[in-house]
Amino acid sequence: MSSDNQEKAPQLPSRNKKACLHRTCKEAKEEGVLLLESTSRRFASAESKNLSKDKLNKQLYKLAKELDVQNIYLPNNYNYDLEDVAKSIPNIKKAIMMLTKKERLLLSPFSIVLAEQGGWFNTYGAKKTTTGDVVMHIDYNADALDIQENIRDGLKIADTDIMGLLMQNKGGRVDALLGDLMLQDIIEDVDKKNILFDITRELPDRKAVEMMVMIARNLFIQLKAINPKNAREEYEAIIEKRKRYRDIPVFAGRNVLCVANNEQIKDMKGVDAEKYAELKNITGGDRRFLVKATSEEIKRQSKTFNFVDKVGRSSDEVYDVIRGIEQKIINTPPPLTFVFDGHGNKKAMILVNGQRWQLREDYIAEWIVARRKKWSDPKYVTPEMQDIFIFDCCLSNNFLRNIHRTARAQLKKEGIHNFISPIFFSASEYG
Repeated sequence: MSSDNQEKAPQLPSRNKKACLHRTCKEAKEEGVLLLESTSRRFASAESKNLSKDKLNKQLYKLAKELDVQNIYLPNNYNYDLEDVAKSIPNIKKAIMMLTKKERLLLSPFSIVLAEQGGWFNTYGAKKTTTGDVVMHIDYNADALDIQENIRDGLKIADTDIMGLLMQNKGGRVDALLGDLMLQDIIEDVDKKNILFDITRELPDRKAVEMMVMIARNLFIQLKAINPKNAREEYEAIIEKRKRYRDIPVFAGRNVLCVANNEQIKDMKGVDAEKYAELKNITGGDRRFLVKATSEEIKRQSKTFNFVDKVGRSSDEVYDVIRGIEQKIINTPPPLTFVFDGHGNKKAMILVNGQRWQLREDYIAEWIVARRKKWSDPKYVTPEMQDIFIFDCCLSNNFLRNIHRTARAQLKKEGIHNFISPIFFSASEYG
């Protein structure tokens, strides 16, 4: 590799040589990140008769899901003694299981690459991947205690240096991640207070992480600080709402209105004839969004079913579709489940790609207000009759909160104070 490439590779602090953060080997090779390979490779090149790298990677992936990390794997461009790798799996599992709850939380976003101290594992140049992911190398030949120490050294980087590293190389998903101010609240709590850890102490690891994020997100939206009183009250509110809504079906026995972006599989980037045939076989049709198998299952469960997916491109056609959606949202008897599947921006759901025809947040809020006034009988104001709105698109978290605020404010202005908000589902929590 040229010296130019070596100079461009940002270096992590030398004190952390034992556990490095690195992109996948393939991406590192493609983008010129320095890989230092040992002069003596100690991995056997011959694969065992009963083992293959693919089989081992499947085993390791299952282990990763069990341990709540993104992935554990063997890179394709290096030879391994596969029997040694197989023997190391119990030690890897034991090492991760021995980590504290906080350490496992910090480890959960990582993918773990199995390497060997003295082999190319000595590499400690680092960059983010093209998707914003980072990986950690561990020495799989070590015993459980050494692997645990190995991981802890890497987590010191994650806890102190990784945000700075990402800031130096930000872009794409990393930009979106670093723009989430709620994330800073969680990092501060993890570093200094442990309030969220204390409240979720009795929950399983993955559930604890989910609950911590929900508490922090809800407090952030309400402009409240993370302190013991606020966090405890929000935790109890979340539990109470879960109990209230847990038996409400999303589709079964309900009046369902589905709307999908008009994009076809053939319109997707990078889809050649072979890929098109494969995807069409899986989805059962040409639609990219709300595919045939999904829409048919929703229809099977629902009481009544309306589906808007054939949106034309002329102004008159799209206008008629939007007016039709408006009438169905207002006039469909409770309980209504509304589903949109497609693309989104910060203010709207996109019906037709490349055009301005959208289901805007102010439209939806206006229709919810009209619906509340039309179906005002007390028998409709119960959890079982509560409307459900599902926004399966990017940035839907932005406009669903605006819809809720706008509808509530308008009803309050008109003297209707007992507004029961629809139950909202968003495909994106942030960004």
